[in-house]
Amino acid sequence: RSRHMNDDVTNIAPGLAFLPAQKKLNLWNLFAQDEFQVASKVKLTMGLKAEHNEYTGLELLPSVRLAWEPAANHLVWAAASRTARTPSRIDRDVFVPGVPPFTVLNGGSNFDSEVARVYELGLRGQPVPAANYSVTLYHHDFDKLRSVDITPTGPTFNNNYEGKVNGLA
Repeated sequence: RSRHMNDDVTNIAPGLAFLPAQKKLNLWNLFAQDEFQVASKVKLTMGLKAEHNEYTGLELLPSVRLAWEPAANHLVWAAASRTARTPSRIDRDVFVPGVPPFTVLNGGSNFDSEVARVYELGLRGQPVPAANYSVTLYHHDFDKLRSVDITPTGPTFNNNYEGKVNGLA
């Protein structure tokens, strides 16, 4: 799958500008997935998405899932995957003021994709036809989150934050 975007901005106010004002952005991705029966009640699903964008190039986004059915209408599963948020024009091409010197915001020419490694463990079931349940324990490990850093040429977007999210849903 591919997307082609022609962005043509008219920078009319000196307070903010997208530079360059005209930009062609192409995004394509390819996804493959397969499921394997590893035992009579155990399935393994593996997938890989390859995504290419104009700012950071190729991103590989793998995923793996293991599902076990210990009894009828009950499932225990685990998953691990990598996700990425690719930069947008706001992350890379916005300047404030819109003419030099860019003292408020100096684009983010080095802004990289924000990345998350996601781990999940779940249990779901339907003990009786009128009731079901689902419980998921998760841990998300974020890297390269957007930061605004002061540089010699002024503030700029970078990827200097990290984060973690743990939970039970």
